[in-house]
Amino acid sequence: MESIKNFLLSKYFLAFAFAAHALVLLVLYLKFGINLSNEGEKYLQVAGRLNFENYREELQYLWAYSFYIVFLTVCLKSGFSVYVIIVIQYLVSVAGFYLFYKFILSQNFFSKLYARICWLVIITCPVIIYWQLTFYTETFFIALVIISTYCAFKPITNYLPLIVLFPALLFCRPVGVFYMIALSAVLLKKQGFKFTRGFLYASFGLVFFIVLFLVPLHFYDFALPIFQGSVICGFPMFPASVLPEGNYFLAQIHVSFIEEHGLADLLIISLKKIAAFFTITRPYYSFSHNAINSVYYLFIIGGLLGIGDTLKRNSHPLFYGYFTSVLAASLLIVVLIYNEWSERFMVPLLPFFILMTFIFIFRIRIGTVLPVVEPVNEKPVITI
Repeated sequence: MESIKNFLLSKYFLAFAFAAHALVLLVLYLKFGINLSNEGEKYLQVAGRLNFENYREELQYLWAYSFYIVFLTVCLKSGFSVYVIIVIQYLVSVAGFYLFYKFILSQNFFSKLYARICWLVIITCPVIIYWQLTFYTETFFIALVIISTYCAFKPITNYLPLIVLFPALLFCRPVGVFYMIALSAVLLKKQGFKFTRGFLYASFGLVFFIVLFLVPLHFYDFALPIFQGSVICGFPMFPASVLPEGNYFLAQIHVSFIEEHGLADLLIISLKKIAAFFTITRPYYSFSHNAINSVYYLFIIGGLLGIGDTLKRNSHPLFYGYFTSVLAASLLIVVLIYNEWSERFMVPLLPFFILMTFIFIFRIRIGTVLPVVEPVNEKPVITI
């Protein structure tokens, strides 16, 4: 046991960790190959057609994913094959994983040994790294989330990385706006802003107001599935329910659902959506797929226990506030629409669930937490 501990703390650990990561990725590649279907195929087709003349038409319902589509467009116009694009995406992900390791160490959550084991679990998690073999927006989004987290929490002397990263987050996936707002609150808190919580609530409230009342829904992708009571996209509870085709806002769809089915059914479906949010197995996955995914329920449960323990002890309040605010906002958006056919809403949060689990385990095992290292009220010299 001591020899394993010494190895994990040795200079060879990083090489071992990335080798383990590459091995898991190779197994996933041999099992699934590169995923070019469904949304990946759609994004590639749009990227192939996109130009300065037709961008409004092509991105009409895809503006929230436009960063990734533009990235694909640049790659395709440059003559890159899908394999070259996958390699570029992989290198971005590797950079993100490495910076997340630096983030874990810098925040002094627990000992260096725990930090390394925690990070090893994250970068070998197939639920997370599978997306590096796809042309879905998660490929970039997971990396953007963890890189942005690292940049926001470290002592800041240059805002340029975040100036680039925040718009990328915003236009990579719709939930990127929640991460951007939460990380902005982190920056404000570090600068001594006294009304960070108010800023957070007001910003999230504005976003949900816009989502509910001002953003028209694509009829077949959102309006109809929500009206038919889809807990998971593609599996409506009321498939026979008929909604006249047209333009709808999210609030209208929920009112129409209540008129059609009643408030009780809406509450039941909402509870099922909450349960589905924390579910990373699916009945249409294979037995082995579900068996592997089931292992990570331990970290979701551990993360939830860690949230309660962290709140009780008021430890690492900056990270706690960031994680729980994004978690709550992501959960609410799932309740308002539906969960994805895969675990896509959970995947960007899973590294933080794993981290929170290790914080909880370390506290239970050691009986205390390390002193918080959070540069609140720091006043560095800022450059751009």
